[in-house]
Amino acid sequence: MNGEKSTFIKIDKFETAMSVLLLVKKKLSEAQATLDKINSLKQEEDIAVEKWASDLASIKTKLDNIESELTSEEEHG
Repeated sequence: MNGEKSTFIKIDKFETAMSVLLLVKKKLSEAQATLDKINSLKQEEDIAVEKWASDLASIKTKLDNIESELTSEEEHG
C-alpha cells in the first residue's frame, strides 16, 4: 500500500457514527428551514412596516394641507 496505513473501525462504531451524522444533517436541515421561515416572515414584516410608514406620511401630508388651507382662510376670511 505504498507506505499508507489503513484505519479500521468496528462496524458498530461506524454505524453509530453514521447514525449521529444523519441526525446532525437532519437537525441542520430543520434549522435551515426555520431560518428560511424567519427570513420570509421578516420580509413580510418589512413590507408591512414600509406600507405603514408610507400611509402615515400620506396622512401627515393631507393633514398639513388641511391645516394650511384652514389657516390661509382665517387670514383671508
